[in-house]
Amino acid sequence: MRNEQQSDYEWALRRVASLFENGNMPFAVIVDRELALMNALNTVFTQSKVIVCQWHVNNNVETHCKPRFTTEDTWDRFSGFWHKVMHAKTEGDFETAWNGLCSEYSEYPTMITYLERWLPYKEYFVDAWINRHLHFGNTTSSRVESGHAALKKYLCVSSGNLGRVYHNILLCVNNQRQEILAKIDSEKSRIPHRFNTPFYSEVVRKVSVCALKKIHDQGQRIDNMGPGQELPPCSGSFKSSHGLPCAHDILELRQSGQNLTMDHIHQHWWLHGSTVPVQRNSGNQQEMLQQVMEGFSARYALMPIPQQQLVLQQITNLMEAPITQIQEPVTQRTRGRPPGTSNRPESSTRRDPSAFELVEANQRRCGACGGVGHNRRTCPRNAGQ
Repeated sequence: MRNEQQSDYEWALRRVASLFENGNMPFAVIVDRELALMNALNTVFTQSKVIVCQWHVNNNVETHCKPRFTTEDTWDRFSGFWHKVMHAKTEGDFETAWNGLCSEYSEYPTMITYLERWLPYKEYFVDAWINRHLHFGNTTSSRVESGHAALKKYLCVSSGNLGRVYHNILLCVNNQRQEILAKIDSEKSRIPHRFNTPFYSEVVRKVSVCALKKIHDQGQRIDNMGPGQELPPCSGSFKSSHGLPCAHDILELRQSGQNLTMDHIHQHWWLHGSTVPVQRNSGNQQEMLQQVMEGFSARYALMPIPQQQLVLQQITNLMEAPITQIQEPVTQRTRGRPPGTSNRPESSTRRDPSAFELVEANQRRCGACGGVGHNRRTCPRNAGQ
């Protein structure tokens, strides 16, 4: 898009919303902290939870905070405090974790001030709030990043024409569709050994293996308890965010002698309910047109005469309308390389490095051990020599 204002995002999102059939909007939409986009999402996708990508949040924190620490150990310790803040299960846990971080790093006031900028958006990226909504374990935009990387393997270059780009995208999507269908068929026909028990008998081969593994992990929490131990109070976050039974639900089923059923699992995880949209083949356009015309001919015969005349007039106007020919855009040749561009081939699909990657790359490292915060002369390895 030429502009990235809220109105521009709303226009684009409405186009995306028109692709969803029967009003089945996404449960959650994951973005980075682009305020105009977040506002547009709240306007267009009113029933969807907006989540700020936790991976991007962590990388922004790393970009601004890591240079303040001289060793990897001190940075890792701070990361542990920040991890407790982001992944707090309840609002009380969040307050405790945040106060603990502020107390531990009170000698870094500018860093605390930066972190406080994220607090107004805590409901968009902290587990205590986002786990109240269905997101099926997706809290980062890594799927989009990996999908982008897979697509670039098919595009190969960034200078292809419109026809070539369309063909390569279609090839990529169709190949991914075939891989998904093959995986679904495999999970419908095979039973992993760990799920070949009466407890899973009613859901195995009907629910994705990914969902069964998550349920199994919840069951492991019960199996790993020692004598006299009990599960901590249920926060309800796993069930509300994943649509799967938590350890407390599984314990209740075990104690009552019941097995897992499809009613305990959200339809998102069902294999028999899974559908993969069929991609239309551009080579069968003539055949598709023939089918449409045959259906129209049968319907036309049932129309009253005034409606037939109106339809014929509309078809005549359509046939007489000029045909727009899409042409390749004209390339403007300029002298020299535009300022700020990197020295790499024009056809490269390699992205520019992110800010956190520049921070890591610019840190001076020891020539002996590769660590930061010291050099070869003061390396701890030399202490014993």
